[in-house]
Amino acid sequence: MAFLCQTCELNFEELHMDIYMQELLDERGVEDDRIRLYCPVCRGINHLNLRPYGIFYWNGKLYRWRSATTTLTSEGYEINISETLTIKIPEGQLEVISKETICYPAIPVFRQMDGTLTYPQWPVRKEYIDFIDTQRDAQPAVTQNRYHISLHLKRVEERVEVDLPLVPVRVGEPAQEENAIFEGVHLVLWPDVPYTKWRRYFLRFGCVGEQAQDLTRRVKVSAYAHRELQSERKEWIPIGVIAEDGVTRFECVESRPEWAAIEFESAVRGELEGGGIWAIPSADETYPTYMPTVAVDFGTSNTFIAWNDPNTQRTEPIPMESCDRFIIHGSDLPTVVDFPDTWPPRHGFGRRNALLPTEILTRKRLEELRVRSDEIAQWKPVRDYGIPSSGLDVRYPETEHIIAEFKWKDAIPDEAFRGQAADLQKHYLEFLVLFALAQLAHSQSIGQSVDLRFSYPLAFTQRQREDFNGILTEICQSVSAQTGISISSELPMDEARAAASSIGTLAADYSAFLYVDIGGGSSDIALEVVGENQNRRGYRYIVSFQYAGSGLVYAFSDGGCLRPDCNVTKFRRMIREIGQPIEILRRGTVFHPNKRNPIMAKTSYFYSYLREFLARLLAAHIITGEWAEDLNEEEKELILGNGYLVALYPLGNGWGFGELIDPQYARDVFSKRLADRVNDILQQAVDHDDSHQSWPQVSVRGANLPHEPKDAVAYGLLRGWDQGNPEREEWSFRTILGWTTRVGRTRRCEWFLPVTDRAGRPEQVREPLPENPILDCPEDEWPSFPRRLPTPHLLDPGLNQVRDLLRRECVESGSEREWFSKSPFHVLLEKLFKSKLKELV
Repeated sequence: MAFLCQTCELNFEELHMDIYMQELLDERGVEDDRIRLYCPVCRGINHLNLRPYGIFYWNGKLYRWRSATTTLTSEGYEINISETLTIKIPEGQLEVISKETICYPAIPVFRQMDGTLTYPQWPVRKEYIDFIDTQRDAQPAVTQNRYHISLHLKRVEERVEVDLPLVPVRVGEPAQEENAIFEGVHLVLWPDVPYTKWRRYFLRFGCVGEQAQDLTRRVKVSAYAHRELQSERKEWIPIGVIAEDGVTRFECVESRPEWAAIEFESAVRGELEGGGIWAIPSADETYPTYMPTVAVDFGTSNTFIAWNDPNTQRTEPIPMESCDRFIIHGSDLPTVVDFPDTWPPRHGFGRRNALLPTEILTRKRLEELRVRSDEIAQWKPVRDYGIPSSGLDVRYPETEHIIAEFKWKDAIPDEAFRGQAADLQKHYLEFLVLFALAQLAHSQSIGQSVDLRFSYPLAFTQRQREDFNGILTEICQSVSAQTGISISSELPMDEARAAASSIGTLAADYSAFLYVDIGGGSSDIALEVVGENQNRRGYRYIVSFQYAGSGLVYAFSDGGCLRPDCNVTKFRRMIREIGQPIEILRRGTVFHPNKRNPIMAKTSYFYSYLREFLARLLAAHIITGEWAEDLNEEEKELILGNGYLVALYPLGNGWGFGELIDPQYARDVFSKRLADRVNDILQQAVDHDDSHQSWPQVSVRGANLPHEPKDAVAYGLLRGWDQGNPEREEWSFRTILGWTTRVGRTRRCEWFLPVTDRAGRPEQVREPLPENPILDCPEDEWPSFPRRLPTPHLLDPGLNQVRDLLRRECVESGSEREWFSKSPFHVLLEKLFKSKLKELV
């Protein structure tokens, strides 16, 4: 058929004309296998298709199938369109290809764990994959140590038969029988989700067995995907981040890979020995139109995630399981690891696999990162860091790769990383949220949007809370882009009220409910008082301070209570794996066998200081008359006779150490001693007051929990906010001084006075504090400390440390605050009692 101008129908083939391809290439006059020609008569644009002449254009270069007809001259190639119309192509601009040149010289075969063999879908070199029609059905086969397939070539509509040898396992020997089959190899994609909009994926290549090191030297692996979320086109991305074992390789890509290429090179000559391309099954589903709610309890030591299914209205933890998709399954992922394995966790910790460590596992050693800490801001999951997984036998120095306690900047043990606290929080939570959504997507329980809820400890300052909220906003934006899921986040309530909200219907016999959530970094406390006819009157105290389980862990470690071969990182892993400190003590693999008495003593002191504060909190509520302020005289007489009954809800994993003392420590021991101490303080109040007023007795009962202790905050975020409970009320913080504090030389502020809402303003009946006051703890203050519990004066003779702490922590200098901005007892717990636990025996 003649090549005519589309506008004036001039026959180009009758023109005496040479077309120089170099000029067209320079001017971008070639596109989609067609060259752009202007009609010399009407200047209309026309396109000459090169495919009928065996020529095609791809990726900035011209190619010719060897079967096509061209003439090679001294100046290059010529294509005769007609007797007078010729296309001239410089030799260097046209690559002649054939099935031999586009295919690998040999094909690798791998044995899978079920005994079957896996080999490439395509024997074509990755740079030529676009030259074959991958949409046509092609069934490769391996028979008699040869690889066979029929390929459909693009642009020439030709089908060719390919027959190739196999890659030998042992170089220099024939690729036959077992020497043609590689064992122990795995290629893994994460996560295995069916949704087209999910974009962030991780790839892993590894090998176990005797072939591992040799295979690593010979193999290069890459995936065809988007490198960045903003990338316009896919490319071949090397899976090239090599783990410390020298064998395992990782990569992060920003689209579901279409193909994975495995290539073998000569370790000596660097020549290509063989390879092939595996097709990765595509995702083809869209997200359903519903919105699950996900709640995250971001703890100092551990993080727990729960969700609410809008279809069933059930609130459940999200069990953390493997979302791996094996492309090649010649071996499972190792459970005995001698290198920091940053792959997404295969199992969560705890009885239901629903707990993850609040720790970052770094691929590089911390000593390397200390001098290059600026790299942390650019980290990507798996490539640079991960989250420790359960079920692993760790054989490498894990402490050299773990950054922990980054929820609190000043609590990060390694000061070199405190400046990167915000980046560490962001990286951890971004990976955590992505991981949690992958769990739901893997089980097809996700929707096109997610309501994401976090809580915050009241011990956060306003600045910390604002910074944390900013981090959550960034995380939602980034994970939304990575998954195609619309994510909205909110900080609906603090951890104390969230924990309290998880309980549900409360028993009718109680006067108050005391929720004590002991986490890893902070303890969060809420006291809820019940009014007439069991109507909930809301919270009287909401308290938070950095005195929690990690303080006791460091006291064990720094106090010489752990075996010489055990450190804090190993101790935490054992606690998560086994769950019960008493079982760890029984096994004798963590605690020093000769330190049982110091272990018990430190544990007892830890809970005793917390109990002292709680006792003062309850007693203050009675002494100030606040508890009875809404009661009539008859009701007051009734309370005076019957007393107050308080339900203690021990929430959080920090209570687990009490089992070292008693199997039912919170219920049977702590609650009874708490009641005894409250009544002792009330008796001291009677002795101290000249009026000899009588106070009601207090009883405390340890309540049974409807769920695991660690579940409380996340469950409360899901339940309390939706049920319209009083948690919606604005009441950010309320506690007591806790310790009678001397201001200057003569003035005393009684221990039961409140510190309210962090407003820093005293109630109208109280005198404001002077500017830059000198604060002190008088030794003769009442109530006297329990016997055998060391006082601040014993722990800090002369009180030089205590005075400095009170001055810096309790009153904000240079501000408009007229009252305490922080409870003195909180300061003593955080800065004195906690640090001295290691010395107490």
